[in-house]
Amino acid sequence: MTDDTDKRVLYISAVYDEAEIEAVNRVLRSGKLGIGANVAEMERRVAELTGKRHGVMCNSGSSALYLAVELLGLEPGDEVITSPLTFSTDVAPLVRAGLVPVFVDVEPDTFNVDASRIEAAVSDKTKAILLP
Repeated sequence: MTDDTDKRVLYISAVYDEAEIEAVNRVLRSGKLGIGANVAEMERRVAELTGKRHGVMCNSGSSALYLAVELLGLEPGDEVITSPLTFSTDVAPLVRAGLVPVFVDVEPDTFNVDASRIEAAVSDKTKAILLP
């Protein structure tokens, strides 16, 4: 029998195998760490997947969120519903843009935002939902 009070949430758990190791080695050997064939291919595939003309690679998920928040065109004071169970880098772009994060609690079994609580968090100022 397990003790439910001993549940731990592991934020970072590396999952990779030889295919990823070889891909990293291939990129390192190419000398093109920032822009190269892999980046161009990924941008093309993202554009295709989303039905857009362009896809944009970022150096990190944090940078991608900063870019996405800026592109939303929200106004300072607008509210964005999000999860309290996340990294600070998920909330930082909101605060930087003058937006107000509104936290909705998570389900204890999935650690995802409890969808049944979202409607109660919506106000006249709510303009977006960010679910990391």
